[in-house]
Amino acid sequence: MEQSEKNIHFNELAIADIARINIEVIARGDYPLAYRNMARSLQKRFDTGLHRWRRKESPIADMKAALGTSGEMVTAIRAWQLDDETLNGYGDVWNLVSYMSFLLGRPAKLPDERLARIREDRSQYADVALEYRILDALEGREWREGLEEPFDRLAANKRQALAVESYRTYFALLEAGGGAETEALVLRAETHYARRARDAFYSGGPTYVGGGPDNPYVVDFTLGAILKKIGWDGESIHRWRCD
Repeated sequence: MEQSEKNIHFNELAIADIARINIEVIARGDYPLAYRNMARSLQKRFDTGLHRWRRKESPIADMKAALGTSGEMVTAIRAWQLDDETLNGYGDVWNLVSYMSFLLGRPAKLPDERLARIREDRSQYADVALEYRILDALEGREWREGLEEPFDRLAANKRQALAVESYRTYFALLEAGGGAETEALVLRAETHYARRARDAFYSGGPTYVGGGPDNPYVVDFTLGAILKKIGWDGESIHRWRCD
């Protein structure tokens, strides 16, 4: 079994284990832990989808299952009256939900009344703040105003230099005029992604960011979403092909 297949297999086992464990966790009333376990399950399903995407297989079933989990999480937030600390701890999963919703073209159930507070909390991290701006662009909201502020914060740490370059390329793609300009920017974004394998900032992150040993097995879903947004149909392992 090749490494990519092993990764998918391990994720599927982990998802099954989480579901089994969560029955007991919910029964004893530990709702914050149950919510965190659901978020971990969503991340594992998303990871599996990215592995299939990289293998040129369809990630749709995995992403639909992840969106199903997100709907269960919304119900849990209301039923269990979870506090902001619990939600913010896994606040980034809602960015993944938004990306999957955009890629699949399927409206996602979101904790709308809580997302503003989650965004405010998570935006203290400059890279996450920039992720929100990308989602604003994908979903048709204003994204340009004040953009340099999170860039300045991100650039303040030399360890984050690759992240700065990557995000500048993403935003340049959103405003590119097409043709040779877009082609050059896509190549630049692909190069930036490949460099994550040896970059200290990305190597410490979750599987789906493609740092360290995960780099050859997943894709740059942010780039994939942007390429879908701008209608680019060139050749790239990161291009979404499931429409």
